[in-house]
Amino acid sequence: MGARLISGRLFNDRDTARTDGVVIVNESFAKRYGGDRPIVGQLLMSGSGQVGPLGRNLKATRVNDHWELHPLTIVGVVGDGRNTALGQLVEPALFYPMRQFPFRAVFVAMN
Repeated sequence: MGARLISGRLFNDRDTARTDGVVIVNESFAKRYGGDRPIVGQLLMSGSGQVGPLGRNLKATRVNDHWELHPLTIVGVVGDGRNTALGQLVEPALFYPMRQFPFRAVFVAMN
């Protein structure tokens, strides 16, 4: 997407379905949830279940009647892109690598 990398790294070929989960966050997310401490390397737990292809969860395992979540490591921070209407503040955003979590529908942003 051409997003400006602020810290950390972008996704790479090592970020696969067989490796630990990773995410990249935008600058608004880092400021809101990271505060004054560096956010790259911090762990994030996602409670999103049944949202992926065929109900696949974001790096979680179904155990009996509940989901056991696996942490996602924040590997990078990118500059904010417009994800709201003009005149509204940019919202915090997470980005997941397609190799780890291939959504059925993909939204494309162009500038």
